[in-house]
Amino acid sequence: MKTKKLTPLQRQKIYELKTMPAEEYEKICKQCGVCCLCKMDLRPLETSTVFLRVHCAHLDVKTKRCNIYANRFRLAPDCCKVDMNIILHSDLIPDSCGYREYIFGPAKNPAIVDLENTCPENQVDFDNPYEILSRIINESKNWTQR
Repeated sequence: MKTKKLTPLQRQKIYELKTMPAEEYEKICKQCGVCCLCKMDLRPLETSTVFLRVHCAHLDVKTKRCNIYANRFRLAPDCCKVDMNIILHSDLIPDSCGYREYIFGPAKNPAIVDLENTCPENQVDFDNPYEILSRIINESKNWTQR
């Protein structure tokens, strides 16, 4: 994801995010669970990352909460902290992420996923390309178009 030239207001919002207390920062999260979906980078075939109908094994799809949240980085090494680098420069979260919307305003193409129609990553054969391709959320190609 390329970040366009930032406006003074966007730079101010970034500064606010960087300096706010952790508890306040956490409250900006919409708890949609989309960042807990597995992703697949299609470059150079496509222009972005796509999201799969596969979620982290620690995500409770009913509550959209992580079952190991306090220890997620230790117990789930693939879990990424949603930091400023990810917010501004990656395709790992959609534009409708609360952190991105805090800076850039509402997303053009909000990420809408019925998490109960996804499956845990530990039930997927990632060596089977047909299974992976069948789990791509096609609309997700538009989730990071800001």
